[in-house]
Amino acid sequence: RIARNALTDHFRRQRPEQAVEDDDLIFLAGGAPDPEIEAVSGFRDCVRKAFAAFGEAFRVRAEVLMLVAVEGWDMKELATMLGRTEGATREYVSQCRQKARPFFEPCL
Repeated sequence: RIARNALTDHFRRQRPEQAVEDDDLIFLAGGAPDPEIEAVSGFRDCVRKAFAAFGEAFRVRAEVLMLVAVEGWDMKELATMLGRTEGATREYVSQCRQKARPFFEPCL
């Protein structure tokens, strides 16, 4: 619980849109879009804003996705931090991605 709280404090001190590279956010959106879409002005801003909105609506879920997609945590590490089994953690990450998808759909 102490580690979980320390991690939560860490994410509160930094804003996700400042701490993450655009390519990491694109990965969170469900993968790279069509190259023609990426060339459209404002695409990266759209992704950044979508992740920020997702983070405001689902702070903990956004933090979990950051740990998996950006920090490269595996399910075992994440399961330990969350206090869940690896199977339950995989399901939780899947649910996090499902909840994030509507935020990113306008960008894709």
